[in-house]
Amino acid sequence: VRGMLVSLYQLAITAGILFSYLINRIFALSEYNWRWMLGSGLIPALILLVGISFLGDTPRWLISKKREKEAREIFRKIEPETDADKHVKEIKATLSTSVQSASRSSFARWMLMPVIVGIGMMFMQICTGINTIIYYTATIFQAAGFTDTLGALYATITASLFVLGGSFWLTDYLGDSLKWVAVGSIVIYIACFAFSLGPIGWIIISEIMPLKIRGLAMSICTMANFGFNFLVALTFPVLLEHIGEDY
Repeated sequence: VRGMLVSLYQLAITAGILFSYLINRIFALSEYNWRWMLGSGLIPALILLVGISFLGDTPRWLISKKREKEAREIFRKIEPETDADKHVKEIKATLSTSVQSASRSSFARWMLMPVIVGIGMMFMQICTGINTIIYYTATIFQAAGFTDTLGALYATITASLFVLGGSFWLTDYLGDSLKWVAVGSIVIYIACFAFSLGPIGWIIISEIMPLKIRGLAMSICTMANFGFNFLVALTFPVLLEHIGEDY
């Protein structure tokens, strides 16, 4: 079920983005609006903090603490027909291998290739410009012809960068109707990303990492994801200032 769960993770991110846009609309005209927008993020964070306290221990952690009976109960709870003893033996074998590997080498050469592939997947995912669209949608739509912040905020639902760039170039020919071309383009772009590189990137890296290094490797790939995200978000305003809105 890993593929489905990772896809739900991407769906939850998309739903959270939509919800944040709605929150921004509520506070858009209020005094100190940006403070309320940022502060509202504390509410889901607190809910998550409370929810974490109700999470149970994972079978792998229980087995590492010699609590195999509890681990078997969790396996049977997740899937009643599963062979819990087989899963326990597999996890014990990987734990034993992890301990032996750690005593010999902290990071063997063969481990590098899946990590490099994972980082490459994160690069491809982020450098499509998805986070630029999400962060700067209002700015993009104002450049496309929406004259006020609320109009741009209402239009913030997402787009094809190629069609968007072409729409700016055709401004003199299509006039005011062009801004709706931009809106439609962004909708298409986000929709395509949501069923392609969005979830697939995370699914692939969760599958290609060997179990014994999966925790460390996934952490490295996630860190790379946010690093690329930072660079893309940082450079977009600079590009917009230097090359202009027509591109």
